[in-house]
Amino acid sequence: MPGAISKRQKEILDFIKLYIHERGYSPTHREIMRGVGGKSIGNIHRIITILDERGHIKTHPGRRGIEIEGPNAGELERLRDVKNAAEIFVSNQVAFREAHSRDPLSVATSDLSRKVQASFKRLSQLVEKPNA
Repeated sequence: MPGAISKRQKEILDFIKLYIHERGYSPTHREIMRGVGGKSIGNIHRIITILDERGHIKTHPGRRGIEIEGPNAGELERLRDVKNAAEIFVSNQVAFREAHSRDPLSVATSDLSRKVQASFKRLSQLVEKPNA
C-alpha cells in the first residue's frame, strides 16, 4: 500500500495521472512544473522522488519515465469521468446563460436549467464519492 502524501504531492500525482490518461505517455518534469504552477524543477524532482519512494509512481531513466503504480492506476478512469462531467457542466452553464439572456421564460431556458442542475449533481457525485 502506498504511503501517505501531502496535498501538494497529491496535486502533482493527479496532474501526472491526468496527463498520462489524456496523452498516453508521462509528462516531463518541466511539463509537470508548468502544469501545477511550480517555480523550480528541483522541487518537482524532489516530489517525484518522494512519490516513487512511497509507491505511488515508478520512475525510469529518461525524459518521460514515470508510471502510475498501485491502486492509483485505477483512478485514471475516475479522473477522466470527473473531467468529462466538468466539461459537460460548463457547456450546459454557458448554453443556459446565453438562452436566459435572450428569453428568460422560454421552454428552452427551462430545459437548459434542468440540464445544468443534473450535470452539476453528477459532477458533485463524482468528486464527493469516487465510486459513483
